[in-house]
Amino acid sequence: MISLKHKFIFIDIPKTASTSLRTALYDETCKYVHSCLLNDTVTDFVQYNAMNRNGSVVDPKEINLNEYFVFTVVRNPFDRLVSYYRWRIRKYGKPGGGREFSLNPDITFDEYVQNIEIYDDKKVIDHSRWWKPQIDWILYNDGSVCTDYIGRFESLSESWNHIKKQINIDGDLQHLMKNDNPVWYRDFYNSHTKQLVRERYKRDLDFFNYDF
Repeated sequence: MISLKHKFIFIDIPKTASTSLRTALYDETCKYVHSCLLNDTVTDFVQYNAMNRNGSVVDPKEINLNEYFVFTVVRNPFDRLVSYYRWRIRKYGKPGGGREFSLNPDITFDEYVQNIEIYDDKKVIDHSRWWKPQIDWILYNDGSVCTDYIGRFESLSESWNHIKKQINIDGDLQHLMKNDNPVWYRDFYNSHTKQLVRERYKRDLDFFNYDF
């Protein structure tokens, strides 16, 4: 999501309060950002922006990145995976329903996490905007980080205040798509699933300094 008015580019990683942030950040100049603007940082960056109804895409040649504040928000991978699992159940009646995965409607969280091994072999996870490691959203092809700022879901209010100051906007951040039945993500894991997630998202855990 790019704002020509406020000169920012928001890399909206799923299940990191991205819907709430897009809603709060939206203005009349917001458009899609084509992936090549950020050197193919995000392969499907252009596909998803619920706030931009007209489908317009920014031509990379029109943008001088040095004039833009580029930011994102990240979340503990263990917590993010639980959030995604519960969201899919709530939205589709089964986790993984839809184009990404075809799974048993009665699948447990343990079984769901174990599919990481299956689909990783099929190279599905890295091409799924929901499952791909967060670090892959913010890296240039040469491995350098494309963002000026990385906020934290765990301290979202502080992150939001910093973002507002940087791009000179006001307004509160409303918590949209909130699950009315909050849970503690650690309760979903056993030793095996914890190890699977730790191995698959090791780069996220190391780079963003997260742990279980």
